[in-house]
Amino acid sequence: MENKDLYVVYENYTGEVILMGVPYAQVEKFIGVAAQEMNYGLYRYWKHDDKTFYDCGPRTYVVEKFNN
Repeated sequence: MENKDLYVVYENYTGEVILMGVPYAQVEKFIGVAAQEMNYGLYRYWKHDDKTFYDCGPRTYVVEKFNN
């Protein structure tokens, strides 16, 4: 069964929305590219209150389910 959930990605400090209403595969691709461009391909992540935070060096992104 395919996961039909959609997600929103935004910058943690500014709140700027980067992606909205996308499947998680697209979120993973975005995080991978961001980490490669800004932090030698490295990132760390953690979960808190149904949100996942991705620290890609100078920027941290927040991922949560998109309620449409």
